[in-house]
Amino acid sequence: MQLIIVRGANGIVSWSKQPIDQRTWLWICGRDSFAVPGPLDPSQAEAAAVAIVQHSAPLVGAVSAIVQLDL
Repeated sequence: MQLIIVRGANGIVSWSKQPIDQRTWLWICGRDSFAVPGPLDPSQAEAAAVAIVQHSAPLVGAVSAIVQLDL
């Protein structure tokens, strides 16, 4: 299981990786089930990361750390 943990001034939010097929996946917000598509290639990675942070900031306040975990 892969998780992204976003820590902010008012707490944390976790995002879990949910595979759709062999090549595509979604990052699912643990607070409200909002989904961000995983990048199909490295050029889209920044856009996916920005979408995760933009959705997380209103939930946790000013973002101070982002960590990806493999459990």
